[in-house]
Order: sequence, then structure tokens, then C-alpha cells
Amino acid sequence: MVKEYTSLQDIARVAREKASGMGLPARSEEEWRRTDVTVLDWERRADAGVRVLVEGDGPGAGESPAVLAMLERLSGRLDNVFLARALGSEEVVWVRTGGGERVVRIRQGERVRSDVHVVVEARPGEQGVVRLVHEGGRGSVLNVLVSVWVGEGARVVLVDEGARRADAARVVHVWGEVERGAVLEHASLVTGSWFTKQRVHVRLAGEGAEAFLRGVMVAGRGDHYDARTVQEHVGPQTRSLAQYHAVAGEDGRTVYQGLIEVAGSARGTDAYLSNKNLLLSEEAASYSIPTLSIGTDDVRCSHGSTTGHVREEELFYLRSRGIPEEEAVGLLAAAHIRAVTDHLPSSLAERVARRAERKVKRMKGVALRGEVA
Repeated sequence: MVKEYTSLQDIARVAREKASGMGLPARSEEEWRRTDVTVLDWERRADAGVRVLVEGDGPGAGESPAVLAMLERLSGRLDNVFLARALGSEEVVWVRTGGGERVVRIRQGERVRSDVHVVVEARPGEQGVVRLVHEGGRGSVLNVLVSVWVGEGARVVLVDEGARRADAARVVHVWGEVERGAVLEHASLVTGSWFTKQRVHVRLAGEGAEAFLRGVMVAGRGDHYDARTVQEHVGPQTRSLAQYHAVAGEDGRTVYQGLIEVAGSARGTDAYLSNKNLLLSEEAASYSIPTLSIGTDDVRCSHGSTTGHVREEELFYLRSRGIPEEEAVGLLAAAHIRAVTDHLPSSLAERVARRAERKVKRMKGVALRGEVA
């Protein structure tokens, strides 16, 4: 039984106590086996506060019973020190949706580590877009938890635009709970940092709840990106989709681990998981680990995964029409990216796609037609 807390301060205090007894995740743990977090030099870095700005108009936010209940459940699942530290952070930002767009900007100094907790709440029937932007200083490491509660009939679009600097690093946990008839859309763009470890866990609690998890990773020289999604179905007649595409060039590395988990109570679940990885060099590598855990027969669940280089027939088709090889590769990579970004709100889709394409353009052996602004 989960203990009842009276405030987030109580939950954070317990999380800090748990974190104090934890070491860094070991490579023997399946989720962390392909990602070495010791490269972050975490334990030797100084803790430093951050400046968090919330832009855009919206209703006031504060602790609510529903959000506290969600965080109580999360406090019972603190399986790594980064998650525990972020839940225990004293740097907490509350964001309430209510129509329109809110932007959360996280600014750090140089060569520091920072823990941040962003709480997003959409009360019943509310709608809104929340963008998360990391403006880290040179050599900084950000450890952030974004917890999202989506009330009955509400809809939230949460877009993580990643780090602005190539020499910043990030560890990101997203914990979402979606109530009856509500929708959570999460999109992640991982292009700017040299290291990102991300876990997006969405719990579909209410009947008819829906979640759509999308991500793009573009890894170039020296980059290591690791994303994990968990589609946890608890309520009946729930639906979810995870769609992650990666482009890896030069010696870049990407990892995607996806889990569809269906409880016995989640009758009528409809869930799909898709991961497609495009390799632009012989040195690049992408790893894909999709899994299912099904607790009832009344479901429709499946997954698909592909990893490979540019197909010769596609390249031949473009070259036969007078397009140089490097430019043809760039066009195919851009199409791979836009297969995901085109599902974002129109106000964000083009800008997000162009940021990813700029990263591709900088890779050796790739060119894009025209100027990518």
C-alpha cells in the first residue's frame, strides 16, 4: 500500500533519502546495458541550481490531490538514482494547461549537474501544448523529471525539443498518467546533446485513455542516445502508439527499448510499437529491443523494428534523376525524420524537422537539397 503524503515536499524528502543510498545504474541492468553513464563524470560534478522560465499564458498551478496521488505511485517505482534525485529535487516547476502553448526553458551554467522536476497538470477537459527546451551551459549535465497528469477528457501535447548545445548532456524521465477519455501526445527530438538517456513511461489508467509517443534521434560523431518507452495499459479499451525513428551517421550510436505492458484489467487494449533506424555509415550503430508483456487475451498488440543502411534501389532511383549521391542520402534521411515529425502540431512540425535535418546535413557524406534554415 502506498503511503499517503500531504505535499510534494513529503514525497521529495523520501525520494532524496532513497537517492542517497543508490549508486549509478550498473551495466548489468538490462535497461542500462548499452549505455555507460560513467562518461557523464556525474559524481565529480558540482550540484548547481538552474533558472527555469515558463512562458505563455495559462491558469495558475499548484498541488492537487490527483497530482499528489500520481507522484505517490511514482515514488514506489524509483529504480535508479537519476529518477530518485529528480523527484527529490527542490527545483520544482508547476505548469497548468488551459489552452494555448506554454514553454519551459531550463538554463544551466557551465560544467555543472542539475536536478529539475517539471509537473504538468491538465484538469478535466483542458487542452494545451507544453514545450520543454534545455539551454544548458558548456559541459553541463541536466537530470530532469517531467511528470504529467491528464485529467478526464483532457488532451496534452508535450514536446521535448532537447538540448541546444552539442556539448551538453541529459538524463530525462517522463512519467505520465492518463485518465478516462483523455489523450497524451509526447514527442521527443534528440539532436543537440552528445549524450541523452531518456525514459518515457505512460500509464493509461482510465477507460478509453490514449497515448501517442513519438521520437526522433539523430546521432553524429561522438553522440550516444538511448531512449526507452513504456506503454502501460491498466484501464479497459485503452489505445497507445510508440513511433521512434533514428538516424545514425559517422560513429553515432542510438538505442531504443520499447515495452508494451498490459494488465489483466486492460481488456480491449490496442497498442503498437514501431522503431525504424537508418544508418548512414559503416561505423554507426543502432540497437532496437521491442518487448511485450500481456496479461489478458482480449488485446490487439504488436511491434515492428527495422535497422539498415540506405537501400540501393532508393538511391539508384534518385541518382537516375540527376540527384548527386550525397544529396540523395540527405533526402532519404529527411523523409525518415518527417515520417515522425509530420504528426506534430503544424505550428511545430516544420521547425522541429528542420532542426533534425540541419544535424544530418553536418554529417560526413550527406548533403541536403537547398538551404536548411
